[in-house]
Amino acid sequence: MRREMALYMAELREYRQEMSEWRSDVHKRLDSLERRIELVEQRQENPPSSPKVAELEMVVSQLKSELNDRDQEALLTDLDVGNLPETTGENTVHTVTVLATKLGVQLSSADIVFAERVGAVERSPTGDVTAAEERRARRIVVRLARRDLRDELLQAARVRRTLSSTDLGAPGAPRRVYVNERLTRANRALFHQAREECRRLQWRYSWTKRGRIFVRLADGKPVHAIRTEADLTRVFNSANVG
Repeated sequence: MRREMALYMAELREYRQEMSEWRSDVHKRLDSLERRIELVEQRQENPPSSPKVAELEMVVSQLKSELNDRDQEALLTDLDVGNLPETTGENTVHTVTVLATKLGVQLSSADIVFAERVGAVERSPTGDVTAAEERRARRIVVRLARRDLRDELLQAARVRRTLSSTDLGAPGAPRRVYVNERLTRANRALFHQAREECRRLQWRYSWTKRGRIFVRLADGKPVHAIRTEADLTRVFNSANVG
């Protein structure tokens, strides 16, 4: 087991190195293309709607989409956990293992690559950090050693949708604890927009699977994949017309 874990971690480090080099190369290409677009527009050699500028903008958009897809692939063993009570000096790894136990999944500290709070600590108007029971807990991002563990936790969380902070023995008003896939910043923003549109138009379902965003009006209706803001316009506007 130790040898297998060591081999896995070595492969993971090699994969991260390759991803880092690939991302660096894509960022350089994006910077170069964006500079070319700026130069073309500044010199007014071509109007903004010219085929040359449109082609460059399309290439930049495609590269950004490809970069986002690769970043999402790197998060396939990650989870996003929200509404877990936050305390000073807490051990987030222990907190996550307790949560897993409540969900019926056996998880040891060796199964967790890292678990940490993200985001700014909420402060009072006077600038002081508010009391632990009064401030909103920051979400925890978790990276697990294996993808099957992440999938097992996600499935268990879907079964126990009503799990609350009270079930974990936390003080204060009960809050529903959620466990989701971890998304890139771009996908998180896009998923938020998709959910808002679903609420506004009373669509029943919006969810993610392996970093992909999907929506559906109701049972028996077609499933729509959302990859860009243009997809939001296409899917929801066409639904309104229908």
